[in-house]
Amino acid sequence: MTRSLRGLLAGVASLPVFWWLLSELAMLYEMSLVPGSSRADLGDDFGLGILLFFVVTPLSLLASIILGIIVFRRGS
Repeated sequence: MTRSLRGLLAGVASLPVFWWLLSELAMLYEMSLVPGSSRADLGDDFGLGILLFFVVTPLSLLASIILGIIVFRRGS
């Protein structure tokens, strides 16, 4: 019971952390490609929204699930 609870809590708690990390990486990637120099310039960029929705969201979910499984398997 405690193993599954630890795995679930680790997966849920890590979801916003992974989403933040991956969205920052996506933002840095877009800032290196788009000539805009600030985040406000990227607000109108349609590609950034697609990148955040179709890349960052699934990868953060996958990373959280993998972390939850790792914590579940290593629990004693």
